[in-house]
Amino acid sequence: MPRLSGFGMIDLQDFDFLTGAPAFELIRKLLQGKRQVSLIPELDPRSASSNRLSKSLSRLAFRDQLIQEETGEQSLYLAWLFVEGKLINGQLMRAPLILKPVGLERIDSQWKLNSSESWRWNPAFLLAWRHATKQRLPDDFSDEQLENLPADPTEFRITLNQIVQSNFSIQVQSNLFEDRIQNFPNSQIQVDQNQYQEGKLTLKPYAVLGPFAQKGSFLFSDYEELNAEGQDMSLEDLFSAHFEAPENRPFPREDAMFPIFPLDASQENVFLKVRQSKSMVVEGPPGTGKSQLISNLVSDFIARGKKVLVVSQKRAALDVVFERMAKVGFGQFLALVHDFQGDRNLLFEKIKKQIESIEAYQEQNRGIDAIHLEREISRNSRSIARLSDKLEDFRQALFDTSIVGMPIKAMYLNADLEKPAQKSRSLLKLNQEQAKTFEQDFKIYARYQERFEASFWNERKSFAQVQAADFPRISQAIWEVEGFRKQLLELDSSGLAKKQVSTELQIQNQLQKFHRAYNSLQQLSSEKLDSHLILEKEQVKKLRKQQLFLIEEKKQLAQLKFELKADPQAYQVELEVLLSKSQSFFGKLWANLNHSKYPLVFELLKANELKLGSGILGDIQEELQIRIQLQEEKQAIPQSLAIPFSEDAEKDIHRLNLALDWINAWQELGDWHSLLDPTNDLFRQLEIWMEVLEKGSTSWTFWKTWLSESQIQLLLEQGLSSCIPENELNWNAVYTELVAFDRFLLGWDNQSLGLELWQEFPEESTADQVHIFWNGWYLAWISELERRFPVLAEAGSLKMESELEELRKSILEKRSLSQHIALLRLREQMCQHLEYNRLGNRVTYRELFHQVSKKRQRWAIRKLVQELDDEVFKLLPCWLASPETVSALFPLKNQFDLVIFDEASQCPVELGLPAMLRGKQVVIAGDGKQLRPSDFYQVKWESEEEGLEFEAESLLELAGNFFESARLKGHYRSADPALIHFSNTHFYEGQLETLPDYATIQSGKTPFFWEKVEGIWENQVNQVEADAVLTRVRQIQKDSLGDSIGIVTGNYFQMDLIREKLWKEGLRQAGIKVRNIENVQGDEFDQVILSLGYAPNREGKLVTNFGLLSKSGAENRLNVAISRARKQLHLISSINPEDFRPGQLQNPGLSLLRSYLIWVQKQSKQRAVPAPEVETEKFEIDWSLKKKLMESDPTYSSHIPSAVMDLLRVDSSGDQVAILTDDQRFFNSPTAKAALAYHPILLEEKGWKWKMVWSREGSMKA
Repeated sequence: MPRLSGFGMIDLQDFDFLTGAPAFELIRKLLQGKRQVSLIPELDPRSASSNRLSKSLSRLAFRDQLIQEETGEQSLYLAWLFVEGKLINGQLMRAPLILKPVGLERIDSQWKLNSSESWRWNPAFLLAWRHATKQRLPDDFSDEQLENLPADPTEFRITLNQIVQSNFSIQVQSNLFEDRIQNFPNSQIQVDQNQYQEGKLTLKPYAVLGPFAQKGSFLFSDYEELNAEGQDMSLEDLFSAHFEAPENRPFPREDAMFPIFPLDASQENVFLKVRQSKSMVVEGPPGTGKSQLISNLVSDFIARGKKVLVVSQKRAALDVVFERMAKVGFGQFLALVHDFQGDRNLLFEKIKKQIESIEAYQEQNRGIDAIHLEREISRNSRSIARLSDKLEDFRQALFDTSIVGMPIKAMYLNADLEKPAQKSRSLLKLNQEQAKTFEQDFKIYARYQERFEASFWNERKSFAQVQAADFPRISQAIWEVEGFRKQLLELDSSGLAKKQVSTELQIQNQLQKFHRAYNSLQQLSSEKLDSHLILEKEQVKKLRKQQLFLIEEKKQLAQLKFELKADPQAYQVELEVLLSKSQSFFGKLWANLNHSKYPLVFELLKANELKLGSGILGDIQEELQIRIQLQEEKQAIPQSLAIPFSEDAEKDIHRLNLALDWINAWQELGDWHSLLDPTNDLFRQLEIWMEVLEKGSTSWTFWKTWLSESQIQLLLEQGLSSCIPENELNWNAVYTELVAFDRFLLGWDNQSLGLELWQEFPEESTADQVHIFWNGWYLAWISELERRFPVLAEAGSLKMESELEELRKSILEKRSLSQHIALLRLREQMCQHLEYNRLGNRVTYRELFHQVSKKRQRWAIRKLVQELDDEVFKLLPCWLASPETVSALFPLKNQFDLVIFDEASQCPVELGLPAMLRGKQVVIAGDGKQLRPSDFYQVKWESEEEGLEFEAESLLELAGNFFESARLKGHYRSADPALIHFSNTHFYEGQLETLPDYATIQSGKTPFFWEKVEGIWENQVNQVEADAVLTRVRQIQKDSLGDSIGIVTGNYFQMDLIREKLWKEGLRQAGIKVRNIENVQGDEFDQVILSLGYAPNREGKLVTNFGLLSKSGAENRLNVAISRARKQLHLISSINPEDFRPGQLQNPGLSLLRSYLIWVQKQSKQRAVPAPEVETEKFEIDWSLKKKLMESDPTYSSHIPSAVMDLLRVDSSGDQVAILTDDQRFFNSPTAKAALAYHPILLEEKGWKWKMVWSREGSMKA
């Protein structure tokens, strides 16, 4: 330091005789071990110098308080004996040799200097010395040497000089041993550069009171070590070597996770990925539970025997985690170290207490039913895992579009069991796109059908293969049919003939009949038979009887053996004589002798080579009887005039067959009889019809090429003009449409389904038919998908309701049990593998207990950890510290299983990197929309080099380029979402999920208070606004007793002013903190008073530059300032939104400030927060149950206060009920468990009634 001005330090010589004694007396009292030394009065009306010094002390005390609140570091020291000169490497040096931790306090209007710690070597000097000389100090060189120095000031300096001369090349002058302090020089670097010789150092008796940061010195040692280990290693390689996780590592089992606090879905997502050994970057907007997530990671890891390091620049962040875990019993297992030297005694006391508690822990564990705890954890974990998997399967199936192209959820909303639906298995052959295509195709089909269904062309031959060149042939066929019809009408005006030849088969059949009749008539003519007479009814009967007799006669005669040459009667006469003679020998002899008298019989016997005998004659007699009977029957049959019986039976049969064939042929003509006259040249008549029919039959082959049977029939029956009313000139246009229609049909894969739909619902309009198709399609696929995934059918059932209740209950029970089992395991780990000597004395922890119990020559924490790390980490598996403290406490090695950074957006890369590398896995948590690293307390490392590691502003930004990122979404700080709405909208794209207390919503009160004051900006403060803040503090304390109050100002000076006013008014209480926008991150308060202080000057002009709110990062600062309130924000302003000049609004920070002032002004009058917009990416509006509910029931409202619900509805008692559906909220949730368990649990915790409504319930329970 070339001088003290600008460094916020006080030359101790300034106290010379202001205390009534030389300034050295202050040193003397401290050397003698005085714990408290009086300095000067807070106010001395007799001494302006004393009052100026008092103000400096006040600022120094306040700065020390801020630093301790901000970082936890003991930064206020009394520095004595400065090394002055130039190191051997040319570095200028004016640095304290030894330091004594002190504190400033005002007691009874008197400034006091407190000190209970020993003198320490200045580590910054030691580092610079080692770096310049390349020499290491002896191992026994430590602060313990200073602890043992004499209390007498002279002896102290003599002994100190001996140590210095033994270890350093520093000249000591005689004035060092004089009891006086030398004024600190007011020099310049250039002067010093010329004044001192290289390598020459002198010890000067300067003494300074001020902040001397100590922890940062150890960072340089870390970087020296890193540089030596991997000079050529890139940051990518470095991170990969340290943090690369095994691939495809499974999610941990539910019963192997021990988060002790609630987890929302976004927190659980990070938790699970970290448990998969992934290093993560966690973006945690204000109030999203970063500390809760960190606490859960800590509890889970240390309960499994892992070591965890929590790191943050902000003391508040570490305190929040520690206090949160301490409240549930984990405090004794956590080491919170803000200052590596100042907190040593507290840490050692905690280690000592832990060792002393071993027996108590063992007894405590024996008293706990550990088996019962394990069993209950296992039971609840199984339920959670089983039901979570089932609900995830349900959600997957509900929104799955891979099978059909549409989720079944949308089908539930569109299907209606009470409306008509097409039923066809073919519906399942269509996915959504195919169904949409079918709809379009069906509409095309329907338009064609509407045009052609009632026309001549409905039952046509397909035109799909018809070309334009074929159109004339089609017309020709039509005209030929029409010509054939007309020809028929000319021959038969009655139209009878048309009916007989309306089909090709008919005309062929009729033609065959005419041919048969004609041929039959020709044969009759050849026999000269009368065809007309034959057709007479009586003649037909006689002819048929004649034919039957002759056929029967022929049949019987054919069975006889004897062929007669004469009439049977002549034979009968001879036979009667011979039969009687044949009975004796003599009769036979007589007959043979007289055979000439019986020529017919004997000629018959001869012809058949038979001899006369009674048996033979008997056979002849039988046949004669048959022949005689046939003759008699024949004579009795009435004979036709057309064909009477002749002597030639064969001829008669032939003629009769011809006649009867003619009769049959004529009768086959049937209805044609009316068109034929048998008496008038029947041959010609038949020939005419045969010619007509022959022509028709021949043409039919051509006609059926282009026309269907039914079309030809229709033309024949009704005629061309009736069938085709269009002008022949338009026929080609009709053909063209038919070609298009039939080609469409040819390419329509689902034509049969379309025909089914058309034919099954012929009375419905096309639009209704389409609805019927879709309803059928929905219902068919619903049935099929529920068959494949039975869990879908459980939506809204008592079973699912019961399982959801079981899941919520298991989650809550496991949360409660996790705390107990985690503590049990921590105690078990601490008490495991204890070793005892043969005398029964415990050896484990013995040396550690000795070291932490010593009163003198106590080890530094770093040495304790290095020497006894296993035992230390068993007792304290989790450590919480700042990055610099980490470097001071732990060697640079992978000592921790998990390193967690909080508020990493404020951590410079160079500070955070060494702490990261002390872990095997890292979680970097912060918010890029909040404060960036500040140089308020340290100098930023500047570099012109390029690359992520040099250009990244913060550790959060750097890590975001190398590790997987996730964002926390649930906001829990603000009781009213209105408090975070502005930040949510302007910084987080509306993604924060907030849920107000039900009572807060019901009250309808605004969480904002706006007060405009007529303040004046002067000397960087606003007195009027500061007074208004005090008034507001009193009002808050009156209205909200017990609420914490945070006052946020725009700059350091306004903060200091308000702090002083609070002090003087007696309002300086633990529940009130004053911050500025640069150091308020990490804090949260019930009530926040935002008093930026900026105002017009005395001339009424707003000329202020708005300080940090107009600089780079101003938007982030404002975001932090406006997001600290839990219950209410009070904005006290000396400017109205309209006071900003157009030029000022070009600045993004000021433009955003103006927008916020407008927001608070409006909200302070009437709370009006728009409903959160639910993300709809990949979620289609047709899937929305909410939309359907609101359309069907006006009591549903979409004006919801939170994205963890879908709708609001007022129940019968007048209470608002949160409606949860399976819409976007369920779709977008990271897990089904989050939507169906975490959200209901949160609603109940916030006092909300809720009800679950499923898409399936509307359509499937109709």
